[in-house]
Amino acid sequence: MHTQPPALPPPRAKNWFERNLLWLVPGIILFGIVVVCGFVGLLFGFMKSSDAYQGALTRIQKSPAAIEALGEPITDSFFFTGQINVTNSDGNARLEMGIKGSRAKATAYVVAYRSLGQWHYTQLILTVRGTDTRLDLSDPAKPEADALSRQSIP
Repeated sequence: MHTQPPALPPPRAKNWFERNLLWLVPGIILFGIVVVCGFVGLLFGFMKSSDAYQGALTRIQKSPAAIEALGEPITDSFFFTGQINVTNSDGNARLEMGIKGSRAKATAYVVAYRSLGQWHYTQLILTVRGTDTRLDLSDPAKPEADALSRQSIP
């Protein structure tokens, strides 16, 4: 007598994680990238909206020498480096900003300090790329500054 072997049990049902793994991992990675990019964009936005940054950019945009060298309109590039420190009505800033006009691009080196809520630009040097042109747009009567703003720009 020949008996039939027992039937195989039905395959185990996949849980939610096993069923959705193919889209879940790329989704988590994409979410992480979006969060990091959003944080960096927010950080740049806060820094670029600061009084020190906007004051330096406005000074460059209104300078006849900068307009002649770069052309109009004068705008800033997205990326910049530096630091801005503000405590109550005092502070200091060291920035390196990309600047572009209709005819040329430049880099602005900014050293400023804030006293009683007012920014003073002890050094605002604009170097035009591809030329030896260096424009000094600093405060005419360079006021006495704290130790950070006394450091020279390369």
